[in-house]
Amino acid sequence: MKAVLNKHDSARSYYKELINIALNNGEKMDYCIAVHQLVMVERMANCYDEALKLFHLEAKLLHEYDIESPLTLFANCYKLVYVALLTGNFVLAEQLMNQSF
Repeated sequence: MKAVLNKHDSARSYYKELINIALNNGEKMDYCIAVHQLVMVERMANCYDEALKLFHLEAKLLHEYDIESPLTLFANCYKLVYVALLTGNFVLAEQLMNQSF
């Protein structure tokens, strides 16, 4: 909600705190979810480079933690492509789309 209200710094702080809590408690799925939500904040703040960096982290974590359900993989890929398109990186967007099939 804070990101929707353009309170991006507050939203970042909130999700970074959730990331730390999840890491400290060994909650892998919660960690992935919090990273994903932080990505959304960065995207909404038009911080596309940071969003892409975090999307790649999320994809790595999903694979590393063996949390590779079709829905989570699709959501990650879709949003990676979306941010690549927003930044005008059409080559990356196409590569990601081709990898998803």
